[in-house]
Order: sequence, then C-alpha cells, then structure tokens
Amino acid sequence: MKKKAMSVIRIVIVILMILVIAVALVTDILFSRSETPKIFGHYIYMMETDEMELAGETADPASATAAKAAGSTTGSIRKKTAVLAKEYNGTDPISINNPVLCKLTVEDTTPGRDSEGIAVRRIAKIEQDPDTGIQMYYPITMKPDLYGEEPAITTDSILGKCTYESDELYAFVTFTTSFKGILIMLALPCVILVVLLIVAIVRANAKDKDEDMAFEETYDAVSYTHLRAHET
Repeated sequence: MKKKAMSVIRIVIVILMILVIAVALVTDILFSRSETPKIFGHYIYMMETDEMELAGETADPASATAAKAAGSTTGSIRKKTAVLAKEYNGTDPISINNPVLCKLTVEDTTPGRDSEGIAVRRIAKIEQDPDTGIQMYYPITMKPDLYGEEPAITTDSILGKCTYESDELYAFVTFTTSFKGILIMLALPCVILVVLLIVAIVRANAKDKDEDMAFEETYDAVSYTHLRAHET
C-alpha cells in the first residue's frame, strides 16, 4: 500500500513538473519573440508606465477594480499590470473612451510604447477624414494636460480592444522571464525530473537483478531435486 502511494506521488510530481516547464517555456518563447505577444486571439501588453493611470488609482487599486466591475469606461489602466486586449477584427465598433491596444505613428512622441511602437491608449475623438473618407481615431493618455492630443490613427493601427488588466499576470510574466525565474521554473523542474528518472532506472535494474537471482535459485533448486531423483 505504501509503495502504491509513493508511486502515485511520483506520478503527480512528474505531471506538475512537466506542466511548470511547459507554461514557463511557452511564456519565455512568447516574450522573447515580441514585447507584446499574441496568444489565443489576445494580446498581452506589459504596462510599465503610468501615462494611462487615472490619478489616485495607484494608492487605491481596490477602487479601480470596483470601477471596472461597475462598467467604468474611463480607460484608466494602472502601472505594473498586464493588459489583455482581444484581437480587433476591424468591424467591431470603437467608441470614445474605449481603451485600445494600438500601433502609434512615428510622429507620436508620447511615452509608454514598446520597441514596435505598440501602446495602450484611450480613444478621445473619432472623425472622418474629409478628403479620403477614412475613419480617424485620436488616441490619448490619461494625462492630456501633460502630453496633449496625439496624431490620429486608422483602423489598421488598432490591434485590440483592452478587456482586462491583471497584477498577478504581470508578476508571473516578469518573474518567469527573469534569470531567477528561468532557473526556478525551467532548470529546477528539469533537475527534479532527471533525479526521478535516475531513481526509476536504478530501481528497475535492482528489480531485474532480484528477479534474475530468484530465477537462478529456483533453477538450482529444480536441478538439485531432479538430480536427487535420478540418483535414487
């Protein structure tokens, strides 16, 4: 019974280690390819700055969460959070105050973009270009007095509509992609799996030796009995 329980525990540990390695490996690969990767139709944007943060939300994150749960459309997103943005299909309506993930123009000098020019912004104004008829969206930060109005973008520049922000996901991604996280989430589980494999091999060899010895003892006993019978 005890051996069976230990065997189940080992199986559970192996499964957990494989899951940890898989999740960590996928996370590291995603964020090594892009600062704002896309997975399962959602972008993950790491909000490192506070230009999209409404004054006072850092001090009282609970109020911000309550406001979002109540359907707030301020577009405020706190610093040090991971923002999930559902991929924009080009047809869903974009409204004023909607927070969106977009690719800013080269002329836009406001902070908070990644290396590809991707940033989270709130749509402040929507107008149609009188010459081309193209719908123009004017992105803005939560600090318009400091940065002012940004150059307009088109539908093609909108990557996704922001749906959720998470402190926990930010902490997980930050840790997993760090050197310490790689050691703990990837290297350590691999070491544990190797140790379990070695133990399993040693036990299997020991079991084979015991079976061989038991076979030899049985063979010797049968041979001796047969010999005695023949002599008699």
